[in-house]
Amino acid sequence: MSKEILPPGSENLDEFSILNYRSKYRNLLAGKKHLSQLDFTLNNISDGIISLNTEWRITYVYGNAAEILDRTATNLIGKHFWTEFPDVSLNISYDGP
Repeated sequence: MSKEILPPGSENLDEFSILNYRSKYRNLLAGKKHLSQLDFTLNNISDGIISLNTEWRITYVYGNAAEILDRTATNLIGKHFWTEFPDVSLNISYDGP
């Protein structure tokens, strides 16, 4: 019977791999829980919120946004914000890195 040759210090690689996987899985579940809580909050507030990507395209419509804007969420997603709402004036300040 031949013995498998492992690099020094890796005798418990399988055990480490399982522990590492469990840790990643727990982190993933915790992240999903936070996202679920955020999603619940954003969809249950009385104000409407829309999210935009870096190209000013609407990526998600939260809460009452569609109703407030008298549109459907399906019709807003993917549309360019300034094309859909050319008369909106925004006061945006960003102190980025």
